[in-house]
Amino acid sequence: MILKDALDEYLFQTVFLILQDQEVIDYLPHAGEDWTKDNEMVKYLIKNYLLKHPILLEYFEEKDLNWHLNKDVVKSLATKTFKVDAAEDLKIQDIALQWDEDRVYFETLFSQTLEQEAQLSQWIAEQTQHWESDRLAVSDFILLKMAITEMMAFPSIPVKVSINEFIELAKQYSTPKSGQFINGLLDVISLKLAASKHIQKSGRGLIDKAIS
Repeated sequence: MILKDALDEYLFQTVFLILQDQEVIDYLPHAGEDWTKDNEMVKYLIKNYLLKHPILLEYFEEKDLNWHLNKDVVKSLATKTFKVDAAEDLKIQDIALQWDEDRVYFETLFSQTLEQEAQLSQWIAEQTQHWESDRLAVSDFILLKMAITEMMAFPSIPVKVSINEFIELAKQYSTPKSGQFINGLLDVISLKLAASKHIQKSGRGLIDKAIS
């Protein structure tokens, strides 16, 4: 895919530059020997490449219309995450008011999306086979995979609620036409997965009510 090739090019350029960085060159022979130095290197890479380097800034600005705002959130979370004295102290930082409850949701959504990536990609590909590859945004694929995972992994969340949530995310974080695109695909995919029992709802989220 054209977008994947573009991402690979950005990553290749970034890795090439990092491997020429004198700080990195001096660090690599001793990587893993000292937690403090390992932690400092992670913070160095985040500060000087992820958040500052023109190549990655260009990539994120192209893929995330709100990167100028989200960059500060990433910076804050990274600072809090790596402000620790030992590896065992590393943990996901609170990013919501009801984090104890929300953390289960986020971790489940994240892990199951990764675990089922191949199957999710297949289901999406079956519905997008007639689309030109350069018209399919990477962010749309990610949101579609997450939406399908949510519909399967959380029986109490109605399908319509999941679809509407990810339509709004697409409008905010993807292309101008992504909301409509994701809406159409999720409507079709949710019906097929409900028929095959991959999506099964309970309580107020009964599948027949959610997609009627």
